[in-house]
Amino acid sequence: MTDPELSEQRSMPLTEHLEELRKKIIYCLVSIVALSITFYFFSDRVLRILSRPVGTLYFFTPTEAFIAKIKVSVAAGVAVSLPFIVYQVWSFVVPALTRKERSYALPLVFSSSLLFVGGLAFAYFIVLPVGIRFLLSFGSPELKALIGVTKYLGFILWMLLIFGFVFQLPVVVFFLDRIGVVSPQSLRSKRKHVIVTIFVVSAILTPPDVLTQLAMSLPIILLYEASILIVSLSHRRGER
Repeated sequence: MTDPELSEQRSMPLTEHLEELRKKIIYCLVSIVALSITFYFFSDRVLRILSRPVGTLYFFTPTEAFIAKIKVSVAAGVAVSLPFIVYQVWSFVVPALTRKERSYALPLVFSSSLLFVGGLAFAYFIVLPVGIRFLLSFGSPELKALIGVTKYLGFILWMLLIFGFVFQLPVVVFFLDRIGVVSPQSLRSKRKHVIVTIFVVSAILTPPDVLTQLAMSLPIILLYEASILIVSLSHRRGER
């Protein structure tokens, strides 16, 4: 039986789809800009939190400190805006889905946001302290660390972003299963290939030390196994 609302949405002309996409992008940009401006007034506190693994940071040009505050403000604005951004993406995609597929939208938005925060927390409290401590251990009385704020922020924000997104794996796998791209059987049969790929990607994305690479690859493997379990339980529930 055809869903009238779905048929109406699918029959929308291309110009209306583009106009709707333009509105969604504007909403997301407004959210990011507004939150970034707000976080600028707390940028010193955010910098203090981010610099805890290494202590004091230094700037070497007159504009570097200001740019660093802008950078952390925008990063915080994007991170806090993420649930709203994900919701806007879903609200744009949902009209092309069936009624049953649309029922997963809000749970997936909530799960995605929760997993993103979990990835940030895991990186900040576990991976970064271990990785930074290991990297700084190569110093000596003749080789002292003088860490610049720009380089450090680029490193730590990159690591936080990576872990925030790789923790989305269960949500991505669940959605791919719902639209028929993957299945529990295919996920199990490709487990060995996926594990090898995870180790290779972790080695590329993380600093060149084994501890950090393991700290990234092992949680992803656990998330992959959790994804298989979630998809399998969903299939069993559907069969019942």
